[in-house]
Amino acid sequence: TGFSQQAIHDVQLLNNDVTVSHIFTVPDLGFTTTAGFSHQYFDGTTVSASVRDLIPVATLLSSGATATAGEFREKRVIYGYFIQETIGFQDKLFLTGGLRIDGASTFGKDERFQTFPKASLSYVPSNEEWWKESIGSVVNRFKLRGAWGASGGQPAGTYDRYSVYLLQTQSGRPGLANSTLLGNQNLKPERMTEVEIGTDFGLFDDRLSFEFSYYDKTVKDLLLLRTLSPSTGYSGILDNVGELTNKGVELAVKGIVLNEDDVKWLSSVVVSSNRNKVTKLNGPAFAVANSFGIARVAEGEPLGFFYGPTYMRNADGTRAADTLGRPIRNPVASKIGDPNPRLILSFSNDVQLFEKLNIHIQLDGMFGQDVFNFTRRILETPALGNGKAYELELSGAVAPGYFNARRTIFEEYIEDGSFLKLRELSLAYLFDGEFVKNLGLRSIELRATGRNLFSLDNYSGYDPEVNAASQSTLVRGFDWSTIPLPRTYLFSLTANL
Repeated sequence: TGFSQQAIHDVQLLNNDVTVSHIFTVPDLGFTTTAGFSHQYFDGTTVSASVRDLIPVATLLSSGATATAGEFREKRVIYGYFIQETIGFQDKLFLTGGLRIDGASTFGKDERFQTFPKASLSYVPSNEEWWKESIGSVVNRFKLRGAWGASGGQPAGTYDRYSVYLLQTQSGRPGLANSTLLGNQNLKPERMTEVEIGTDFGLFDDRLSFEFSYYDKTVKDLLLLRTLSPSTGYSGILDNVGELTNKGVELAVKGIVLNEDDVKWLSSVVVSSNRNKVTKLNGPAFAVANSFGIARVAEGEPLGFFYGPTYMRNADGTRAADTLGRPIRNPVASKIGDPNPRLILSFSNDVQLFEKLNIHIQLDGMFGQDVFNFTRRILETPALGNGKAYELELSGAVAPGYFNARRTIFEEYIEDGSFLKLRELSLAYLFDGEFVKNLGLRSIELRATGRNLFSLDNYSGYDPEVNAASQSTLVRGFDWSTIPLPRTYLFSLTANL
Protein backbone atom coordinates (compact mmCIF):
# COMPACT_ATOMS: atom_id res chain seq x y z
CA THR A 1 0.00 0.00 0.00
CA GLY A 2 3.00 2.31 0.26
CA PHE A 3 4.43 4.49 3.00
CA SER A 4 6.25 7.83 2.85
CA GLN A 5 7.68 9.95 5.65
CA GLN A 6 9.52 13.27 5.95
CA ALA A 7 11.01 15.05 8.96
CA ILE A 8 12.78 18.37 9.50
CA HIS A 9 14.80 19.16 12.62
CA ASP A 10 15.81 22.82 12.80
CA VAL A 11 18.05 23.90 15.69
CA GLN A 12 19.67 27.19 16.61
CA LEU A 13 22.23 26.81 19.40
CA LEU A 14 24.25 29.77 20.62
CA ASN A 15 27.08 29.43 23.15
CA ASN A 16 28.78 32.55 24.50
CA ASP A 17 31.66 32.25 26.96
CA VAL A 18 33.78 35.11 28.24
CA THR A 19 36.63 34.46 30.69
CA VAL A 20 39.10 36.98 32.09
CA SER A 21 42.18 36.04 34.13
CA HIS A 22 44.69 38.21 35.98
CA ILE A 23 47.92 37.05 37.61
CA PHE A 24 49.68 39.20 40.20
CA THR A 25 52.81 38.21 42.12
CA VAL A 26 54.77 39.68 45.00
CA PRO A 27 57.62 38.03 46.91
CA ASP A 28 56.41 34.65 48.28
CA LEU A 29 52.83 35.25 47.12
CA GLY A 30 50.95 34.72 43.87
CA PHE A 31 47.37 35.79 43.12
CA THR A 32 45.30 34.43 40.22
CA THR A 33 41.90 35.99 39.66
CA THR A 34 39.46 34.49 37.18
CA ALA A 35 35.99 35.77 36.32
CA GLY A 36 33.59 34.86 33.58
CA PHE A 37 30.16 34.76 32.06
CA SER A 38 28.41 32.08 30.02
CA HIS A 39 25.16 32.15 28.08
CA GLN A 40 23.47 29.33 26.20
CA TYR A 41 20.42 29.74 24.01
CA PHE A 42 18.63 26.80 22.40
CA ASP A 43 15.73 27.04 19.96
CA GLY A 44 14.61 23.86 18.21
CA THR A 45 11.70 22.79 16.06
CA THR A 46 10.89 19.31 14.79
CA VAL A 47 8.21 18.78 12.13
CA SER A 48 7.31 15.34 10.83
CA ALA A 49 4.65 13.99 8.50
CA SER A 50 3.87 10.55 7.15
CA VAL A 51 1.27 9.05 4.80
CA ARG A 52 0.04 5.57 3.96
CA ASP A 53 -1.92 4.06 1.08
CA LEU A 54 0.01 5.83 -1.66
CA ILE A 55 -1.27 5.94 -5.19
CA PRO A 56 0.80 3.82 -7.61
CA VAL A 57 4.38 5.03 -8.30
CA ALA A 58 4.00 8.27 -6.28
CA THR A 59 6.07 8.97 -3.15
CA LEU A 60 5.05 12.54 -2.25
CA LEU A 61 3.32 13.21 1.06
CA SER A 62 0.38 14.56 -0.91
CA SER A 63 -0.03 11.21 -2.64
CA GLY A 64 -1.38 9.24 0.31
CA ALA A 65 -4.86 8.61 1.60
CA THR A 66 -4.02 8.40 5.33
CA ALA A 67 -1.82 11.15 6.75
CA THR A 68 -0.42 12.01 10.19
CA ALA A 69 1.65 15.03 11.19
CA GLY A 70 3.42 16.24 14.30
CA GLU A 71 5.39 19.25 15.51
CA PHE A 72 7.47 19.94 18.61
CA ARG A 73 9.04 23.24 19.63
CA GLU A 74 11.57 23.76 22.38
CA LYS A 75 13.32 26.85 23.69
CA ARG A 76 15.53 27.29 26.75
CA VAL A 77 18.09 29.76 28.10
CA ILE A 78 20.89 29.14 30.61
CA TYR A 79 23.06 31.82 32.25
CA GLY A 80 26.16 31.50 34.41
CA TYR A 81 28.41 33.97 36.23
CA PHE A 82 31.52 33.02 38.19
CA ILE A 83 34.53 34.48 39.99
CA GLN A 84 37.47 32.65 41.54
CA GLU A 85 40.58 33.68 43.44
CA THR A 86 43.62 31.45 44.02
CA ILE A 87 46.41 32.46 46.40
CA GLY A 88 49.73 30.61 46.44
CA PHE A 89 52.40 30.95 49.13
CA GLN A 90 55.99 29.90 48.33
CA ASP A 91 54.75 27.07 46.10
CA LYS A 92 53.74 25.24 49.30
CA LEU A 93 50.33 26.49 50.38
CA PHE A 94 47.42 27.14 48.03
CA LEU A 95 44.02 28.61 48.88
CA THR A 96 41.16 28.89 46.38
CA GLY A 97 37.73 30.45 46.81
CA GLY A 98 35.01 30.89 44.24
CA LEU A 99 31.39 31.80 43.65
CA ARG A 100 29.09 30.82 40.80
CA ILE A 101 25.55 31.99 40.00
CA ASP A 102 23.53 29.91 37.54
CA GLY A 103 20.12 30.56 36.05
CA ALA A 104 17.94 28.37 33.82
CA SER A 105 14.53 28.80 32.23
CA THR A 106 13.73 25.12 32.92
CA PHE A 107 12.88 25.77 36.58
CA GLY A 108 10.01 27.55 38.30
CA LYS A 109 9.89 31.33 38.12
CA ASP A 110 11.06 31.86 41.71
CA GLU A 111 13.80 29.21 41.64
CA ARG A 112 15.69 29.97 38.45
CA PHE A 113 18.79 31.60 39.89
CA GLN A 114 20.96 29.72 42.38
CA THR A 115 24.28 30.56 44.06
CA PHE A 116 27.03 27.97 44.48
CA PRO A 117 30.19 28.72 46.52
CA LYS A 118 33.37 26.64 46.72
CA ALA A 119 36.70 26.64 48.56
CA SER A 120 39.83 24.48 48.64
CA LEU A 121 43.10 24.33 50.53
CA SER A 122 46.24 22.35 49.74
CA TYR A 123 49.64 22.07 51.38
CA VAL A 124 52.80 20.56 49.87
CA PRO A 125 55.16 19.79 52.79
CA SER A 126 57.57 18.01 50.43
CA ASN A 127 58.61 21.47 49.18
CA GLU A 128 59.80 22.38 52.68
CA GLU A 129 63.55 22.25 53.29
CA TRP A 130 63.14 20.19 56.47
CA TRP A 131 61.21 17.56 54.47
CA LYS A 132 63.85 17.36 51.72
CA GLU A 133 66.63 16.96 54.30
CA SER A 134 64.83 14.26 56.33
CA ILE A 135 62.71 11.91 54.19
CA GLY A 136 62.83 13.60 50.77
CA SER A 137 65.00 10.84 49.31
CA VAL A 138 62.25 8.30 50.02
CA VAL A 139 59.02 10.31 49.86
CA ASN A 140 59.98 12.82 47.19
CA ARG A 141 56.47 14.25 46.75
CA PHE A 142 53.71 14.72 49.30
CA LYS A 143 50.57 16.82 49.14
CA LEU A 144 47.58 17.26 51.46
CA ARG A 145 44.36 18.68 50.05
CA GLY A 146 40.81 19.45 51.07
CA ALA A 147 37.88 20.99 49.23
CA TRP A 148 34.28 22.01 49.81
CA GLY A 149 31.81 23.16 47.20
CA ALA A 150 28.28 23.20 45.88
CA SER A 151 26.82 22.67 42.41
CA GLY A 152 23.44 22.21 40.75
CA GLY A 153 21.70 20.15 38.09
CA GLN A 154 19.14 20.40 35.31
CA PRO A 155 15.86 18.53 34.75
CA ALA A 156 15.62 16.16 31.80
CA GLY A 157 12.99 18.12 29.91
CA THR A 158 12.58 21.79 29.02
CA TYR A 159 8.90 21.98 29.98
CA ASP A 160 8.69 19.58 32.93
CA ARG A 161 7.24 22.34 35.09
CA TYR A 162 4.07 22.47 32.94
CA SER A 163 1.03 20.21 32.82
CA VAL A 164 0.82 19.63 29.08
CA TYR A 165 -2.43 19.02 27.20
CA LEU A 166 -2.54 16.57 24.33
CA LEU A 167 -4.78 16.27 21.30
CA GLN A 168 -7.60 13.76 21.71
CA THR A 169 -9.87 13.05 18.76
CA GLN A 170 -13.46 12.05 19.40
CA SER A 171 -15.93 11.35 16.56
CA GLY A 172 -13.64 13.14 14.16
CA ARG A 173 -13.57 16.33 16.27
CA PRO A 174 -10.46 17.63 18.11
CA GLY A 175 -10.33 17.81 21.89
CA LEU A 176 -7.90 18.03 24.80
CA ALA A 177 -6.71 15.47 27.33
CA ASN A 178 -4.18 15.58 30.14
CA SER A 179 -0.72 14.16 29.55
CA THR A 180 0.49 11.44 31.88
CA LEU A 181 2.86 13.81 33.74
CA LEU A 182 1.68 16.47 36.19
CA GLY A 183 3.50 19.80 35.97
CA ASN A 184 5.37 21.36 38.88
CA GLN A 185 5.83 25.15 38.95
CA ASN A 186 7.95 24.89 42.13
CA LEU A 187 10.79 22.88 40.56
CA LYS A 188 14.20 23.61 42.09
CA PRO A 189 17.59 22.46 40.84
CA GLU A 190 19.28 19.69 42.77
CA ARG A 191 21.84 21.18 45.13
CA MET A 192 24.93 19.03 45.64
CA THR A 193 27.34 19.90 48.46
CA GLU A 194 30.55 17.90 48.73
CA VAL A 195 33.45 17.73 51.14
CA GLU A 196 36.60 15.97 49.94
CA ILE A 197 39.94 15.35 51.63
CA GLY A 198 42.89 13.49 50.22
CA THR A 199 46.57 13.11 49.71
CA ASP A 200 48.94 12.56 46.78
CA PHE A 201 52.47 11.31 47.27
CA GLY A 202 55.31 9.70 45.38
CA LEU A 203 58.09 7.39 46.52
CA PHE A 204 61.58 6.84 45.14
CA ASP A 205 61.47 9.63 42.54
CA ASP A 206 57.86 8.79 41.69
CA ARG A 207 58.66 5.20 40.87
CA LEU A 208 55.65 4.43 43.07
CA SER A 209 52.86 7.00 43.43
CA PHE A 210 49.56 7.13 45.33
CA GLU A 211 46.40 9.23 45.12
CA PHE A 212 43.79 8.84 47.87
CA SER A 213 40.49 10.68 48.32
CA TYR A 214 37.58 10.48 50.72
CA TYR A 215 34.37 12.32 49.83
CA ASP A 216 31.02 13.00 51.46
CA LYS A 217 28.39 14.39 49.10
CA THR A 218 24.90 15.51 50.11
CA VAL A 219 22.22 16.09 47.49
CA LYS A 220 19.32 18.27 48.59
CA ASP A 221 16.14 18.81 46.58
CA LEU A 222 16.77 15.47 44.87
CA LEU A 223 15.09 15.71 41.47
CA LEU A 224 13.23 12.51 40.51
CA LEU A 225 10.10 11.42 38.69
CA ARG A 226 7.73 10.49 41.51
CA THR A 227 5.05 7.88 40.77
CA LEU A 228 1.51 9.11 41.49
CA SER A 229 -1.66 7.21 42.32
CA PRO A 230 -3.83 6.54 39.24
CA SER A 231 -6.71 8.33 41.01
CA THR A 232 -4.88 11.64 40.43
CA GLY A 233 -5.32 11.26 36.68
CA TYR A 234 -1.53 11.33 36.18
CA SER A 235 1.17 8.66 36.28
CA GLY A 236 3.93 10.83 37.76
CA ILE A 237 5.41 14.23 38.54
CA LEU A 238 8.98 15.54 38.36
CA ASP A 239 9.57 16.69 41.91
CA ASN A 240 12.19 17.58 44.50
CA VAL A 241 11.61 14.43 46.53
CA GLY A 242 14.19 14.61 49.34
CA GLU A 243 17.85 14.25 50.20
CA LEU A 244 20.57 11.76 49.29
CA THR A 245 24.10 11.11 50.54
CA ASN A 246 27.07 9.55 48.75
CA LYS A 247 30.13 8.61 50.77
CA GLY A 248 33.15 6.83 49.43
CA VAL A 249 36.87 6.45 48.90
CA GLU A 250 39.04 6.39 45.79
CA LEU A 251 42.57 5.03 45.62
CA ALA A 252 44.92 5.09 42.62
CA VAL A 253 48.33 3.42 42.72
CA LYS A 254 50.81 3.68 39.87
CA GLY A 255 54.19 2.00 39.84
CA ILE A 256 57.17 1.41 37.58
CA VAL A 257 57.84 -2.31 37.96
CA LEU A 258 60.83 -2.37 35.56
CA ASN A 259 62.70 0.42 33.84
CA GLU A 260 65.56 -1.22 32.00
CA ASP A 261 66.88 -0.54 28.52
CA ASP A 262 65.17 -3.58 27.04
CA VAL A 263 62.15 -3.90 29.36
CA LYS A 264 59.85 -1.20 30.65
CA TRP A 265 56.79 -2.16 32.74
CA LEU A 266 54.23 0.26 34.15
CA SER A 267 51.31 -0.92 36.33
CA SER A 268 48.35 0.97 37.79
CA VAL A 269 45.48 0.02 40.08
CA VAL A 270 42.36 2.11 40.67
CA VAL A 271 39.95 1.09 43.44
CA SER A 272 36.80 2.94 44.48
CA SER A 273 33.93 2.29 46.84
CA ASN A 274 30.71 4.28 47.22
CA ARG A 275 27.70 4.04 49.53
CA ASN A 276 24.59 6.02 48.78
CA LYS A 277 21.48 6.38 50.92
CA VAL A 278 18.26 8.35 50.76
CA THR A 279 18.32 10.21 54.08
CA LYS A 280 15.08 12.16 53.68
CA LEU A 281 11.97 11.63 51.59
CA ASN A 282 9.13 14.12 51.29
CA GLY A 283 6.34 11.59 51.24
CA PRO A 284 5.94 7.81 51.03
CA ALA A 285 8.32 5.46 49.23
CA PHE A 286 7.67 5.07 45.51
CA ALA A 287 8.71 2.99 42.51
CA VAL A 288 11.25 4.46 40.09
CA ALA A 289 9.80 5.33 36.70
CA ASN A 290 10.65 2.91 33.87
CA SER A 291 11.90 0.26 36.31
CA PHE A 292 9.07 -2.24 35.86
CA GLY A 293 7.88 -1.29 39.36
CA ILE A 294 10.88 -3.05 40.95
CA ALA A 295 13.47 -0.30 41.60
CA ARG A 296 12.38 1.82 44.55
CA VAL A 297 13.13 5.04 46.39
CA ALA A 298 12.69 4.79 50.17
CA GLU A 299 14.12 6.64 53.15
CA GLY A 300 17.09 4.88 54.72
CA GLU A 301 17.80 2.75 51.64
CA PRO A 302 20.18 3.05 48.66
CA LEU A 303 18.74 4.73 45.59
CA GLY A 304 17.01 2.33 43.21
CA PHE A 305 17.21 -0.79 45.39
CA PHE A 306 15.24 -3.86 44.29
CA TYR A 307 11.85 -4.30 45.94
CA GLY A 308 9.36 -7.07 45.28
CA PRO A 309 7.65 -10.34 46.25
CA THR A 310 9.60 -12.96 48.21
CA TYR A 311 9.16 -16.61 49.14
CA MET A 312 6.85 -17.49 51.99
CA ARG A 313 9.05 -19.25 54.54
CA ASN A 314 8.54 -21.72 57.34
CA ALA A 315 9.51 -21.07 60.94
CA ASP A 316 12.93 -22.68 60.34
CA GLY A 317 13.64 -20.38 57.37
CA THR A 318 13.03 -22.94 54.62
CA ARG A 319 10.79 -22.09 51.71
CA ALA A 320 7.13 -22.95 52.18
CA ALA A 321 5.32 -25.03 49.55
CA ASP A 322 1.79 -26.21 48.85
CA THR A 323 0.70 -29.85 48.87
CA LEU A 324 2.09 -30.34 45.33
CA GLY A 325 5.47 -28.86 46.21
CA ARG A 326 4.93 -25.56 44.44
CA PRO A 327 6.42 -22.44 46.12
CA ILE A 328 4.14 -19.97 47.87
CA ARG A 329 4.56 -16.22 47.42
CA ASN A 330 4.72 -13.94 50.43
CA PRO A 331 1.95 -11.36 49.91
CA VAL A 332 4.09 -8.68 51.59
CA ALA A 333 6.80 -7.26 49.30
CA SER A 334 10.20 -6.27 50.74
CA LYS A 335 13.77 -5.41 49.79
CA ILE A 336 15.27 -8.17 47.66
CA GLY A 337 18.54 -6.70 46.35
CA ASP A 338 20.81 -3.75 45.66
CA PRO A 339 22.20 -3.00 42.17
CA ASN A 340 24.86 -0.62 43.52
CA PRO A 341 28.37 -2.15 43.58
CA ARG A 342 30.32 -2.07 46.81
CA LEU A 343 33.72 -2.07 45.08
CA ILE A 344 34.98 -1.11 41.62
CA LEU A 345 38.43 -2.19 40.45
CA SER A 346 40.62 -1.53 37.42
CA PHE A 347 44.10 -3.02 36.98
CA SER A 348 46.21 -2.23 33.92
CA ASN A 349 49.72 -3.10 32.78
CA ASP A 350 51.81 -1.64 29.96
CA VAL A 351 54.96 -3.50 28.98
CA GLN A 352 57.49 -2.47 26.32
CA LEU A 353 60.09 -5.00 25.14
CA PHE A 354 63.19 -3.95 23.18
CA GLU A 355 61.39 -0.75 22.14
CA LYS A 356 59.54 -2.86 19.56
CA LEU A 357 56.80 -4.88 21.24
CA ASN A 358 54.13 -3.17 23.36
CA ILE A 359 51.69 -5.16 25.48
CA HIS A 360 48.65 -3.68 27.21
CA ILE A 361 46.51 -5.70 29.62
CA GLN A 362 43.52 -4.31 31.52
CA LEU A 363 41.33 -6.08 34.06
CA ASP A 364 38.06 -4.51 35.28
CA GLY A 365 35.89 -5.70 38.12
CA MET A 366 32.74 -4.77 40.03
CA PHE A 367 31.81 -6.54 43.24
CA GLY A 368 28.84 -6.67 45.62
CA GLN A 369 26.03 -5.65 43.23
CA ASP A 370 22.88 -7.59 42.37
CA VAL A 371 21.32 -8.18 38.95
CA PHE A 372 17.63 -8.81 38.26
CA ASN A 373 17.70 -11.66 35.73
CA PHE A 374 14.42 -10.92 34.00
CA THR A 375 15.64 -12.91 30.98
CA ARG A 376 15.57 -16.13 33.04
CA ARG A 377 12.10 -15.24 34.27
CA ILE A 378 10.88 -14.87 30.69
CA LEU A 379 12.36 -18.23 29.68
CA GLU A 380 10.58 -19.89 32.61
CA THR A 381 7.21 -18.44 31.65
CA PRO A 382 4.79 -21.26 30.72
CA ALA A 383 3.68 -19.37 27.60
CA LEU A 384 7.26 -19.63 26.31
CA GLY A 385 8.72 -22.55 28.21
CA ASN A 386 12.03 -22.70 26.34
CA GLY A 387 14.36 -22.13 29.28
CA LYS A 388 16.49 -25.06 30.40
CA ALA A 389 15.04 -24.98 33.93
CA TYR A 390 11.53 -25.40 32.52
CA GLU A 391 12.52 -28.89 31.37
CA LEU A 392 12.03 -29.96 34.99
CA GLU A 393 8.32 -29.32 34.69
CA LEU A 394 8.04 -30.84 31.22
CA SER A 395 9.75 -34.01 32.43
CA GLY A 396 7.59 -34.26 35.56
CA ALA A 397 10.45 -33.62 38.00
CA VAL A 398 8.35 -30.86 39.56
CA ALA A 399 4.59 -30.47 39.75
CA PRO A 400 2.61 -28.85 36.92
CA GLY A 401 2.30 -25.12 37.55
CA TYR A 402 5.57 -24.99 39.52
CA PHE A 403 7.16 -22.32 37.33
CA ASN A 404 3.91 -20.41 36.95
CA ALA A 405 3.92 -20.05 40.73
CA ARG A 406 7.64 -19.27 40.97
CA ARG A 407 7.74 -16.60 38.26
CA THR A 408 5.73 -14.21 40.47
CA ILE A 409 8.36 -14.44 43.24
CA PHE A 410 10.94 -11.86 42.17
CA GLU A 411 13.36 -12.84 44.94
CA GLU A 412 14.15 -15.94 42.85
CA TYR A 413 15.60 -13.87 39.99
CA ILE A 414 17.97 -11.68 42.00
CA GLU A 415 21.51 -12.91 41.34
CA ASP A 416 25.04 -11.91 42.30
CA GLY A 417 26.37 -9.61 39.57
CA SER A 418 30.00 -9.49 40.69
CA PHE A 419 32.54 -10.00 37.90
CA LEU A 420 36.18 -9.71 36.92
CA LYS A 421 36.81 -9.19 33.20
CA LEU A 422 39.78 -9.15 30.90
CA ARG A 423 38.67 -5.86 29.41
CA GLU A 424 41.45 -5.46 26.92
CA LEU A 425 44.53 -7.26 25.64
CA SER A 426 46.59 -5.48 23.02
CA LEU A 427 49.80 -6.45 21.24
CA ALA A 428 51.66 -4.02 18.98
CA TYR A 429 54.92 -4.51 17.13
CA LEU A 430 56.93 -1.74 15.46
CA PHE A 431 58.91 -2.42 12.28
CA ASP A 432 61.49 0.27 11.41
CA GLY A 433 64.34 -1.61 9.77
CA GLU A 434 65.94 -1.29 6.36
CA PHE A 435 63.12 -3.12 4.59
CA VAL A 436 60.60 -0.55 5.83
CA LYS A 437 62.84 2.38 4.92
CA ASN A 438 63.32 0.96 1.41
CA LEU A 439 59.55 1.27 1.06
CA GLY A 440 59.84 5.00 1.77
CA LEU A 441 58.36 4.68 5.26
CA ARG A 442 59.67 5.57 8.70
CA SER A 443 57.93 2.68 10.41
CA ILE A 444 55.05 0.20 10.26
CA GLU A 445 53.05 -0.84 13.32
CA LEU A 446 51.01 -4.04 13.47
CA ARG A 447 48.44 -4.18 16.29
CA ALA A 448 46.02 -6.85 17.50
CA THR A 449 43.47 -5.96 20.17
CA GLY A 450 40.81 -8.00 21.93
CA ARG A 451 38.12 -6.58 24.23
CA ASN A 452 35.90 -8.37 26.74
CA LEU A 453 37.78 -11.60 26.14
CA PHE A 454 36.50 -13.42 29.22
CA SER A 455 34.53 -12.86 32.41
CA LEU A 456 34.84 -14.56 35.81
CA ASP A 457 31.42 -14.49 37.48
CA ASN A 458 28.65 -16.65 38.94
CA TYR A 459 25.88 -15.10 36.87
CA SER A 460 23.59 -17.58 35.11
CA GLY A 461 22.92 -15.25 32.18
CA TYR A 462 25.21 -14.06 29.41
CA ASP A 463 26.69 -10.99 31.05
CA PRO A 464 26.17 -9.39 34.49
CA GLU A 465 27.45 -6.05 33.16
CA VAL A 466 24.21 -5.17 31.38
CA ASN A 467 21.28 -2.87 31.98
CA ALA A 468 18.01 -2.62 30.06
CA ALA A 469 17.94 1.07 31.00
CA SER A 470 21.30 1.70 29.31
CA GLN A 471 23.44 4.29 31.15
CA SER A 472 20.82 5.17 33.76
CA THR A 473 22.28 5.49 37.26
CA LEU A 474 18.82 5.23 38.81
CA VAL A 475 17.52 2.11 37.04
CA ARG A 476 20.44 -0.32 37.23
CA GLY A 477 21.11 -4.02 36.99
CA PHE A 478 18.16 -5.10 34.80
CA ASP A 479 18.84 -7.95 32.38
CA TRP A 480 15.71 -8.02 30.24
CA SER A 481 16.73 -9.88 27.06
CA THR A 482 19.58 -7.38 26.98
CA ILE A 483 22.32 -7.82 24.40
CA PRO A 484 25.58 -8.62 26.25
CA LEU A 485 28.71 -6.58 25.72
CA PRO A 486 30.36 -8.01 22.59
CA ARG A 487 33.69 -9.78 22.45
CA THR A 488 35.59 -7.90 19.76
CA TYR A 489 38.86 -8.39 17.90
CA LEU A 490 40.65 -5.61 16.06
CA PHE A 491 43.62 -5.93 13.73
CA SER A 492 45.31 -2.83 12.32
CA LEU A 493 48.31 -1.78 10.28
CA THR A 494 49.67 1.76 10.58
CA ALA A 495 52.25 3.13 8.16
CA ASN A 496 54.20 6.25 9.23
CA LEU A 497 55.69 8.37 6.44
